[in-house]
Amino acid sequence: MILKLLSKYADCDSILLSGGVDSSAVAAATVARGSRPLGVVVSLRGCRSDLPYAAVVSSKLSIPLSARIVERGEAVRAAEEVVGILKVFNPMEVVNCAVVYLGLSHAASLGAHRVCTGDGGDELFLGYDFFRRSRDLERTRHDVVGRWRFCSFDIGKALGVEVIAPFTQREVVEYALSIPAELALGKRPLREELSAILPEVAAREKTPLERGSCFDFLYDEFRRKAGDEVAYLKAVFERIGLNYPTSLTGCPRCGYAGFDGRYCPMCGYYARGD
Repeated sequence: MILKLLSKYADCDSILLSGGVDSSAVAAATVARGSRPLGVVVSLRGCRSDLPYAAVVSSKLSIPLSARIVERGEAVRAAEEVVGILKVFNPMEVVNCAVVYLGLSHAASLGAHRVCTGDGGDELFLGYDFFRRSRDLERTRHDVVGRWRFCSFDIGKALGVEVIAPFTQREVVEYALSIPAELALGKRPLREELSAILPEVAAREKTPLERGSCFDFLYDEFRRKAGDEVAYLKAVFERIGLNYPTSLTGCPRCGYAGFDGRYCPMCGYYARGD
């Protein structure tokens, strides 16, 4: 049922394909509608995490695959470009979105105009580890979905590429939220549907984008350069002439006035606790 719903909205000529459950589900949905999209996977040179899974999806769905193999210096420069596009110096967002930036720019260089992503799958189907620590899964899921935002849209706009995220379409969201959270935990419904066509992916452990691409090396790189990843990215932010509103009641770390008391999108500060 989920793949059938996704197929109604997976109208694209390329897919950011990590070989994880979400992007693979979108790829399968796109093929189900009669398309043969180009899969694009981004990987640091020498990394063997996402790449083999993306190759399996490409082979089993009979879709072409293009791997964007990235050198360490390119990854650093991509992260700096992302700071300028998103106008934040939040390390986790910048590092993950550097992968998205390189994937979308690579797709565009190959002639893609409409690129699908798996954005939203983890939120709807409780893929993140923190869901398992929640005392109220339903409340946590609705809260996360109510506040979600995805950098792929901003990056796509900056690059002149249309980004499509089938999981974020209202019909898909409503259906997903109708499944009790405890039954959706760990993306169980998605894994069950994928098990018949992509068993390797269905059984794959949740692998964050930064780890699957090996871009998580950037955290150490930024600390090596500036002693702290936030300090490094904030210096980039200021060097390109950006600024942000501050307040005495703002983020405890960076002063951002838009801090909601829990999470700061500007620097990534997170207030621990329920």
